[in-house]
Amino acid sequence: MPHALSSGTELHVALRSNDDVALARADARRFAAAAGVSGRSLWEFVIAASEAASNVVKHADGGMLHFRFVPTENAYIEFEAEDNGPGIDPRFLEDGMSSVRDDLYPFRSRGLGCGLQALSRLTDHVSIVQRDEGGTRIICRKFLPSPVPGNTPKTNPRLENRE
Repeated sequence: MPHALSSGTELHVALRSNDDVALARADARRFAAAAGVSGRSLWEFVIAASEAASNVVKHADGGMLHFRFVPTENAYIEFEAEDNGPGIDPRFLEDGMSSVRDDLYPFRSRGLGCGLQALSRLTDHVSIVQRDEGGTRIICRKFLPSPVPGNTPKTNPRLENRE
């Protein structure tokens, strides 16, 4: 399917509640479809974006989800989830599956759960950065199928910022 997005197309979604997570999930589906993603790859991107948006609302009391279309030789779409929450304990990020024992409950461990691990399984690239100003930034990319030669990307007027 040809790309229906123009170079540099972005979509920004404010995340404050579970309703915003539902909107972000719908926007992820439309954005990926407009970029030419379909089938299993489309749903993997949608599930990953939904998980990231849910984590922002649940663990950081809100933030933003940014979608981008990058039409390079190896074109991709990506989403960036950012928040101003407490950040992720660096010990959890060592191998993506580490757990930390809590002093109050030494027999129970707290870990990343399944969410961040799912992001790495569902997308082609994941980057997790602790922001200097506080909070976390997670960037996930999904590479696109090769475009049809001679096809020119077009803008999609249905995609607009939701803030």
